[in-house]
Amino acid sequence: YKYLSILPKVSFISSFHKPKSILQKFFKINPHIKKIDGAIALGSNQMEFLIDNLPSRKVKLIHRGVDINFFKPSKAIVSNSRQSILYVGQHLRDFKLLNQVIDVVKNMKIDINIVIHPSYIQFLKNKKYLNIFTSISDSKLRSLYRNSICLFLPFKDVTACNSILEALACGTPIISNKIGDNTDYLDDKCAIFANDKDSFIDSIKYLVKIKNNETMRLEARNKALKFDWKLISQKIQKFYREVT
Repeated sequence: YKYLSILPKVSFISSFHKPKSILQKFFKINPHIKKIDGAIALGSNQMEFLIDNLPSRKVKLIHRGVDINFFKPSKAIVSNSRQSILYVGQHLRDFKLLNQVIDVVKNMKIDINIVIHPSYIQFLKNKKYLNIFTSISDSKLRSLYRNSICLFLPFKDVTACNSILEALACGTPIISNKIGDNTDYLDDKCAIFANDKDSFIDSIKYLVKIKNNETMRLEARNKALKFDWKLISQKIQKFYREVT
């Protein structure tokens, strides 16, 4: 940022992927960031912060995109004897809350699939009850989304989450906190908002009980269509032209 921003005849545009809680510290130790020509915010709360710290004309809200042609519902009907729920990722995840939830749902007759970086496995408890996946292919990840009753993600904070967008595109309902910019990407039609251990557990039990909520699955896919990379990339290109 410090050196690229002073290059002559070069427009420098940043896309911010961290929530306000992290950006506050970043902006304090990197005052030269204010020299950039444009800033892309991925969520409404993040946008407010950036406008407060950069000239408003430099800031544009453009949501995160997803490849809806790859991440999409399966045409084949999968009939497994056991239902499964899915957790994906590690960035800004609330592992304490995750373990509390797993400690209860491990007693349900369901598979608990966890996709995580190997270095974060140490933060998981009840490992013998979990199916842990690391370094998997995109196709395998897509299969896990498609065959899950839900994606459940407890966050400490969040701006835009690839896992949520990928799950939505596959038609998988979401259970997550109403925190950060989650409400930019989720609503009550495609997701259940849960803010503590009991509400996460109750939400999982509800979706497991009804087995296959076709309405929520359809709403999830429809929500993802709004974040199609083809649409998002056009907005990004338009902003680049405005700035340069």
